[in-house]
Amino acid sequence: MSEHQSLYDQDFYAWARRNAALLRAGRVAEVDCEHLAEEIEDMGKAQRHALRSHLRQLIVHLLKLQYSPAEQPRRGWFEEVQNARAEIADRLADSPSLAPEVDAMLIDTWPRARRQANDALLAFGEHVRLPEFCPYTSEQALDDGFVPNGPASLR
Repeated sequence: MSEHQSLYDQDFYAWARRNAALLRAGRVAEVDCEHLAEEIEDMGKAQRHALRSHLRQLIVHLLKLQYSPAEQPRRGWFEEVQNARAEIADRLADSPSLAPEVDAMLIDTWPRARRQANDALLAFGEHVRLPEFCPYTSEQALDDGFVPNGPASLR
């Protein structure tokens, strides 16, 4: 087992600090390039995953706002919508190259978001028929001014 492999497996923090110090010192030949490349790829995947997760939660709460007849939790759902929008905006500001993927992510996350919203509504005895396809465009979903059924639905 190489020195790089051993340190990487036994103490990730020490491995990360060592490789950061080597890079800063310009000692690139000593850097564990293979593991470093994997970690950088994983960081990119984590950003994409976080964006998808926030987008899914946004859609779940938009669906609850639009399709639930309940009055009491509406403010909380709207707060969740606004929180998800803020997280998405932050992610896109940090990684603008993810912006062109939002439409595809919306399509990909729709089945799970629909299922989650349906399950949450069923848990409270609400039997609603959610649409087969996402009723929101990415522009609507991300628009801070967009509320399904209009702002009056928040009362």
